[in-house]
Amino acid sequence: MTLLPLAQADVTPPPLRQATAPLDQATPLRLPRGATVTVEGLATTSFDGTEFDAFRTFHGGSGSPGGLFEVEAAGLRIVREVADRHQYVLEATGTTGPACKAAAVASPCLAPRLRPLAQERLQTERDFAATLKGHMMVTTTLPPPPPRSQLASKVALGFGGVLVVGLLVAVVFGVLSARRRSLLGQVLVAAKEARRAATGDPSLAILFPKIDDLVARGQSLDRARRVCAAKLSRVSRRAIEQRRAAWQLSGAAGAKEASEALGHEAAEASRLEQDFASSIAGLERIASALRALALRVRDERGVAARADLADPVDELTRELDVREAALAELEPDLRSKA
Repeated sequence: MTLLPLAQADVTPPPLRQATAPLDQATPLRLPRGATVTVEGLATTSFDGTEFDAFRTFHGGSGSPGGLFEVEAAGLRIVREVADRHQYVLEATGTTGPACKAAAVASPCLAPRLRPLAQERLQTERDFAATLKGHMMVTTTLPPPPPRSQLASKVALGFGGVLVVGLLVAVVFGVLSARRRSLLGQVLVAAKEARRAATGDPSLAILFPKIDDLVARGQSLDRARRVCAAKLSRVSRRAIEQRRAAWQLSGAAGAKEASEALGHEAAEASRLEQDFASSIAGLERIASALRALALRVRDERGVAARADLADPVDELTRELDVREAALAELEPDLRSKA
């Protein structure tokens, strides 16, 4: 009897799921008790240059306990640490973490320690979060998929292909819809409607270069808006003013110079906010002007309820008046004959 060789064991490593955890809000990990997750990364606050990994703080190279995230209060415990890579392997304890509960997310979670870190620097949590730069990568080992027959695999592959195409269509549609809803998108849609309204009338041909100029101006304002928005996301004018006020009250050497420098920085931040608001107002103005053009260009402009000449309602009323006058003249004769 011939023995068939046994199938080789599947040595494919289990799949991994990676994501970047936000630094300013709690992230649910959705892990059962005993499951593990790896967190790796480093963040820096622009307030004083302090660096944080997930669970340690670094001042000038020396590390101390207490990093960016909670441990036990988030339903986790550290099972392995790779210090030079700022990497931690965490295990879900199966308990409800008070930090997760306070953030209204399920345990375990990655819960930032914003309050104590902000209080150490006399800042609000929001202002301190705005100073953080960096990333924290979360890697979760996914369970291996169950074995499937060849037919089931083909069916799943076909269904998966249809699903992917559907998701791509949905994503593209969502992007286009969001673009149309944006201020620049409103300008482009309004310009299209304005060109359509002006088409076919030679006297309106002069408007087409003007419409192109408005679109070009809108694109320039939108570039300015995006640049200002990106810079504003990294600036907290309130934090600058607080630091400036602290230096104004300080008697340390160089306090005056530091306060003056922070004053210049605050002024530039204020100007940045004004430029951002002006770019939005400019886009709104252009979109409104183009929509008004599409509404204004029409043959029916200035419609009156009554026609200037030979109004049909007046003609109808006049005919009825003539008839009634004729009947009134004939009424005596009709009575005498009766």
